[in-house]
Amino acid sequence: MQTAKTPFSSYYDGGDALDLLRGQHRELDQLLGALGRAAMARDRRRILAELGDLLAVHMALEERVFYPGLTPAVSESDDRSFVVLAVEDHFDEKRLLADLLETDVDSLAFEATVGRLQERVRSHAAAEERLFPRIERRLSLPRRRRLGYEMRVLEFQLRTEAEPRRLVLEDGPTSAIA
Repeated sequence: MQTAKTPFSSYYDGGDALDLLRGQHRELDQLLGALGRAAMARDRRRILAELGDLLAVHMALEERVFYPGLTPAVSESDDRSFVVLAVEDHFDEKRLLADLLETDVDSLAFEATVGRLQERVRSHAAAEERLFPRIERRLSLPRRRRLGYEMRVLEFQLRTEAEPRRLVLEDGPTSAIA
């Protein structure tokens, strides 16, 4: 099954972690919209596979590389609470994604779950992006580029070793790829 992948050239483009996350946020929003509009079951399954892989990879990149990479620049009393809230959002998103992957694409429950996931992902992305200017001020460009590189390496590993969306099902929605 074909899945969305970061274009090969982007592994060398010098972009930083925030650029990568912003791009993934836009792509997730587009895929969720397309999934909600898709009328045919085969289109829904194809878009769901692409969305599931991207969302699983996105959450893994944030949890394994991005959030831990913020620690030196963020004081304990200042902005660390957003990391806790973001990871809690991920638990909800993983649960909803697991539900979608196990639900018949022609059911009303599927459509309702797509709507809830779209709302959660948009809310999560908006909250993160409101913090990006502060992160840009606190993390140097070389540090953000290094995080971006590490995130792209992890993305490549996740996409070549498995279908990332399957990790959500295998590990359970609260511990998947965390």
